Amino acid sequence: MSNKKRDFEKNIERNKSAGAEMQIDSNKSAGAEMQIDSNKSAGVEKELSRHSCPAPNYIVTAIDIIIALAIMVAIFHFSAQNATESSALSDGIAYRIIDAIRKIIPGLTMDEATFAIRKTAHFSEYTLLGVFLARTARDIVRIYCSMEYGEDYKMAWRGHWLCIVPWCLGTMYAISDELHQLVVPGRSCELRDMCIDAAGVLLGVVLVRLATKCRKS
Repeated sequence: MSNKKRDFEKNIERNKSAGAEMQIDSNKSAGAEMQIDSNKSAGVEKELSRHSCPAPNYIVTAIDIIIALAIMVAIFHFSAQNATESSALSDGIAYRIIDAIRKIIPGLTMDEATFAIRKTAHFSEYTLLGVFLARTARDIVRIYCSMEYGEDYKMAWRGHWLCIVPWCLGTMYAISDELHQLVVPGRSCELRDMCIDAAGVLLGVVLVRLATKCRKS
């Protein structure tokens, strides 16, 4: 009788031990699943944050488009000036600042100053164009994605295209601007100017991209 009792007690102990082990395994499994779900959730949130962008502002978009078009019109106007008009404008500006430049670069001639001013003006105006082309592209993408994807539009944000597209547009406009000068009396089409203009557009686009990333971080 005592042997049966001992066997019965052993069976109870074994069952308790097996039940405890099953409970531990179940808790471990549940904990692992919760950790996996937590990591997945954190990864999704991180991905959403990485591609997130502010809601579109239609007024700002309109202003950016108007300024970009105004810059393009101004560039076209300057390129439409014949050699005499263009030189008169450059020389008039050069006379005002050549004294200041000569303090930094002694012995600078009028021709050298005019050349530096013209190339700096080329670079600066296309840098400004690059800024507003990049801003316009960014604004248009925000509007399109918000309309297409609704609340999920943040996932469609892709920053590299917002550098490539405006730079290509600005460079194409720079090429067309130089070709336009072929039909203007006394003006010429120069590959050097195309490269300077394209570099200016690139700088403007990069500045906007960096500013956007800084705001997101």
